[in-house]
Order: sequence, then structure tokens, then C-alpha cells
Amino acid sequence: MTASQKGGIYIGVTNDLGRRMPEHKSGEGSGSTCRYGVQRLVW
Repeated sequence: MTASQKGGIYIGVTNDLGRRMPEHKSGEGSGSTCRYGVQRLVW
């Protein structure tokens, strides 16, 4: 589960969190994480 500074939450599934988090931060993969700035791992 990741979140944005403004309160947006994204729930996804991955088998490689170490690879996936940098992808989220660079805007790759999910369009919603890029659109809403959801980059902070909260769970």
C-alpha cells in the first residue's frame, strides 16, 4: 500500500518490492500512481 502527500492511496501486488518502488517513483507502471503522486510506502 502506497500513499501520496494529499491522501491518495494505491493498493497493488508485486513479488519484487525492491524493483517496484523505484518504478512507482519514476512514474512507470501504474497510471494512477503517476497521476496522483502516490509514492510513499505505508504498509
